[in-house]
Amino acid sequence: MYQRVKEYIRRFHMLDGEDRVIAGVSGGADSICLLFMLTELSREMGFTVAAVHVHHGLRGASADRDAAYVEEVCREWGVKCLVSHEDVGRYARQNGLTTEEAGRDVRRAVLKKVKQEEGGTKIALAHHQNDNAETLIWNLCRGCGLRGLGGIAPVTGQWIRPLLCLKREEIESYLENRGISYCTDESNLTDDYTRNRIRNHVIPCLEEAVNSQAVAHMSETMELLRLVGGFVEQEADRLGKRCVRYEQTGTGGLRGVLLKEKFLQIPEALRGFVLQEMICRVAGRRKDIGAVHIRDLGDLLGRQVGRQVHLPYGMCARRIYEGIELSVLSGGEGPVKNEVFHGCPVESRVFERTADMLIFPQNPYTKWFDYDIIKNTVKIRHREPGDYITISKDGGTQKLKQYFINEKIPGSLRDGIWLAADGKHIMWIVGYRQNQMYQITDKTRRNFTEDKAMAESVRVMISEAEVTKRIEEMGRQISEDYAGKQIHLICILKGGVFFMCELAKRISVPVSMDFMSVGSYGDGTTSSGVVRIVKDLDESLEGKEVLVVEDIIDSGRTLYYLLDVLQKRGPESMKLCTLLDKPDRRVRDVRVDYVGFEIPDEFVVGYGLDYAQRYRNLPYIGIVEGVE
Repeated sequence: MYQRVKEYIRRFHMLDGEDRVIAGVSGGADSICLLFMLTELSREMGFTVAAVHVHHGLRGASADRDAAYVEEVCREWGVKCLVSHEDVGRYARQNGLTTEEAGRDVRRAVLKKVKQEEGGTKIALAHHQNDNAETLIWNLCRGCGLRGLGGIAPVTGQWIRPLLCLKREEIESYLENRGISYCTDESNLTDDYTRNRIRNHVIPCLEEAVNSQAVAHMSETMELLRLVGGFVEQEADRLGKRCVRYEQTGTGGLRGVLLKEKFLQIPEALRGFVLQEMICRVAGRRKDIGAVHIRDLGDLLGRQVGRQVHLPYGMCARRIYEGIELSVLSGGEGPVKNEVFHGCPVESRVFERTADMLIFPQNPYTKWFDYDIIKNTVKIRHREPGDYITISKDGGTQKLKQYFINEKIPGSLRDGIWLAADGKHIMWIVGYRQNQMYQITDKTRRNFTEDKAMAESVRVMISEAEVTKRIEEMGRQISEDYAGKQIHLICILKGGVFFMCELAKRISVPVSMDFMSVGSYGDGTTSSGVVRIVKDLDESLEGKEVLVVEDIIDSGRTLYYLLDVLQKRGPESMKLCTLLDKPDRRVRDVRVDYVGFEIPDEFVVGYGLDYAQRYRNLPYIGIVEGVE
């Protein structure tokens, strides 16, 4: 077995004589075997070894015995040993993590710190084939891509895993044959954690009922998939350079432009990888970038110019004539998520917070959370075993079951209560209580725009920069379509004035203008359906190339009537242009030739649009909040 480990290390170029290895040693069979192998190999290869043991502060006297045993073994084998005492429980509470997640984070942080202090070059971990099989099964059950199917890699930067070529029983048998004892962490024997349930039940079932070599076969398959994955990523990167153009933004970020024609020449099997890399590069991170976001970006290619999709980390993908433009919204403005969870009418968004945003609406069914504290993809679900909630600002937690009992919530209702969950940590018991840990503080980054001179609050939907850029694009397209002609612009008052003036400045062919006022929204947030001409045109339309300019189209009732009236006045041609379109609200079939942005069914203001005659002068498109 020693020779197998030695060959595995050489195969993946893990170590050489100049290395200073920091080994994570818990005292269990795996880490004791790792330390023994490294100690033996160091004499042969010339590198040095130091052991690090992290005391989690969770298991009392049992954990003390583990730490003492590791120190004793290191003294016997002549290995430098460093023991770090940590409060993993407190770290878990402060960061909204399970103890398993917190323990992993703390261990890695300690190992990296010791590596830096000791001048280390590599960090050795004791993962073996069974660990990798557990990881593969877990990833498959949660859903994953090629990277997840590849499991744990032998080498990841400074991290090396020399025992990935061995199974757990081989390690334990090797130690027993040499009379080397080890510690047993009793928490690994319970079914409290998902990985434990896979280890204690799923893998034994596979080995007993399916194939005794299941773990070894999974290990071989993962190695093959890592090779395939590496090749696919290289190919996707090579092809991505042909169809994705990256540009630096004024704020130091990255903007990506996907060129549709070149992208569609890429084999379909690789397109998702190109899109994923584009999203990750613009976001500057990979966490929370999933298949749904890649699919949304790909679907956008088949949609109309001007449509957009919001993605994590404040990114917005917009359909343009070339293909898709992806960037982080100016100042991080706008929604990152806007989705309704199936079966539960809960809508979620993420905003960047600006310095002037100090007050947030208080409502029993609207809650605000600190996004940076969230560790997992937020799920809207019902209760599950192990759920808990932080109930005090000092980090005190309570099991969800106990909370229900204390609040005297009938057992018949508990399974039907919706929860916003970050893993097992409950962020919000909908209709009841919000988790103290996730609440907004002065360090929270949010985006909530409020005009203090007006009674309601307005949240940015489309920034001023985005509106300006889109109008420029529309002006170019209209100029091309009307080349050699003069356009007669008809502005629908009052909201259309702002849009038409900006659009006219960007049209390069001759234009003339006229104005018409039709109907009114009154003081509410939905169309009244009343259609009446308040101000008619001053000029005849006979023989003219007419372009009707609207600020927004929703139900289509007004325009359906208006276009019929105008068509009877004898124009040479007549087209319709709008800054905003709400197709979900349509009740009359109206053909729209030029659309700035397609938006969801929200009541929007700014850029000429009003609420009770207010907000017209806002330089962006915003959503009015705090009104019915």
